[in-house]
Amino acid sequence: MEMKGAHGRILWVDLHSKSFREEQLPDEYYKKYLGGLGLGAKVCFDNIPKGADPMGPDNILGFLPGLLTATPTFFTGRVMAVGKSPLTGGWGDSNCGGSFPPAIKQAGFDGIFFKGMSEKPVYLFIDATTPALKMELRDAAHVWGRDTEATEEILKKECGGKVLCIGEAGEKLSLVSGMVCDGGRIAARSGLGAVMGVKKLKALVIKGNRKVDLHDSDAMKKLSSGFHKRFNRGFVLSKLNWGVILAGLVKFFARVPFSIRNEAFLWKQILRRYGTAGGGAFANEDGDSPVRNWRGSSWRDFPMRRALRISDNSIRKLEKKKFNCFACPLGCGGIMEIREGRFKTDRTHKPEYESTTSLGTLLLNDDLNSILEMNHMCNLSGMDTISAGGTLAFAADCFEAGILTEKDTGGLQLRWGNASAFIALLGMMIRREGLGDVLADGVRVASKKIGKGSEKYAIHAGGQELPMHDPRFDPGYGLAYEVDPTPGRHKIFSYFNAETMNIDRMLMGKTGSPVVLDREKFIYTGRGEFFALCTKFTHFCNSAGMCVFGLEVGADIPVFDWINALTGWNMSRDEFLKTGERIQTLRQAFNYREGIRPGDFRIPELVCGNPPLAHGPNRGRTLDMKSLVTDYYKAFGWDTASGRPSGERMRALGLEREEAQL
Repeated sequence: MEMKGAHGRILWVDLHSKSFREEQLPDEYYKKYLGGLGLGAKVCFDNIPKGADPMGPDNILGFLPGLLTATPTFFTGRVMAVGKSPLTGGWGDSNCGGSFPPAIKQAGFDGIFFKGMSEKPVYLFIDATTPALKMELRDAAHVWGRDTEATEEILKKECGGKVLCIGEAGEKLSLVSGMVCDGGRIAARSGLGAVMGVKKLKALVIKGNRKVDLHDSDAMKKLSSGFHKRFNRGFVLSKLNWGVILAGLVKFFARVPFSIRNEAFLWKQILRRYGTAGGGAFANEDGDSPVRNWRGSSWRDFPMRRALRISDNSIRKLEKKKFNCFACPLGCGGIMEIREGRFKTDRTHKPEYESTTSLGTLLLNDDLNSILEMNHMCNLSGMDTISAGGTLAFAADCFEAGILTEKDTGGLQLRWGNASAFIALLGMMIRREGLGDVLADGVRVASKKIGKGSEKYAIHAGGQELPMHDPRFDPGYGLAYEVDPTPGRHKIFSYFNAETMNIDRMLMGKTGSPVVLDREKFIYTGRGEFFALCTKFTHFCNSAGMCVFGLEVGADIPVFDWINALTGWNMSRDEFLKTGERIQTLRQAFNYREGIRPGDFRIPELVCGNPPLAHGPNRGRTLDMKSLVTDYYKAFGWDTASGRPSGERMRALGLEREEAQL
């Protein structure tokens, strides 16, 4: 019986021999792994040799849309990049939205995998608009050295279609680089841009009109229509200044031992009106945003008046138009202008909360124009803004401590809030000049090179800089940073994400209380099963191609029903969650095979509140991460000492062949 919902094949591109090979995949792969993250994990586990150099020819770099991507569904415009991470040495993945995600499906494939290394810069061109599929590796000398916007413009003129490319950071093998489409949607984490760079692969350029067969197109359309109607309800209050309103509420609740539940209704208003940057002021006020390289307090060092200068209406008034990713009815993105500075432009992407905080709050920088400029620099070069900001903050701490001097910085005064110095140093990182060359691979590598006790200022998990969510505010973030096979990631799970996704109602059949006692977040035992459930759902969604914001808008997104209507499988919710568990276990098995053990991803004691902060909303808090990690490992059946998934659990998940390799 012909596979429904997928093409049933992937494309292999050998960059050394310049050859192509199509591989048909068994139908069972899709039931077990879906697409996107899951299918990528399976293919990489089977094809990346144990001990492969992430920057060598044996590493594989894959790009996969989700199973639901390029189908008549909403919030399914994501593409996943996968491979062995040169940043962490283990499993690497990262995803982005924009216009590129459906392109691979439209070319007739469920994934494209690159192996080997090209001697000269090339780009992949696929034309699937005619019956005869055309595939070429073309010379990329004329775009090598160009920024991502210029590269996309040139290649679109040459070929048409959709473009995903690297910029200068990826070309110069920065371990904190990613790949970019539309000039500002970036798969930034895990350092996979460096893998693309070392393979001399500048871009993927794809145009196509292939479609997957739908099992029940009428059912899919009906499900999508119903969801869209539910989604569009409740925007009548969207013109209110929600960022400021919530910041004011948070200011009150931060001083009492309870808070209101983070309802999807409110989060939807903020995303529609401001994008994620609309959460900056209230995240700063309630202790979610790290301050001064995780050592400061928002109330004392970066009060609300400063936070409002780099979030909410301060950003919105510079927005010229909305930006929607493929299949997105929300439009949390935006196109803005930079009115002054070297990178003055009438078109730059609106920064995300992660960027305004890492390039702002973390540096005690409330100069919005400088944040827009640095965000634009990262988009043009393909550098991860989270890692960039974390590395700049590390450098500022080292400068303040006397570990780095003006001689090291080339005369730059790396004082907190010195926006011009941070802009200059970021440029040096992108170009790998002077101190920038030392910093270009992130804080773990930099601290090893600098020495002199700089390690205590390097805030990371397994080499990856931490996102802009403080575990002292929400311990769920800290657990995710430490236990996920791609460490230092903020959208795996947290209490905040669980509330906005309505995990209790959607997956547990419970109705959450509108009032949340603060102490409930700081119970450290008995949480493993809950966070394991969140993980399973997250990785199921990542493999389906879902944008997490589609799960956080309170419209009961019918993701399980969509997949069944697409494929004809008739799988239950529990079976889909088992798929998520299988994917997480396979990613963990990859890391175990590579010699990574639980302690390798431990987050810094400072981030756990040891010593505790003396001021602000997180004052006096010290986290019991050991208990959280132990419970989580037990929930998945992983050995707490070695991290090895148990043979019994792997066999129950149908991973017998994979278990034999451990």
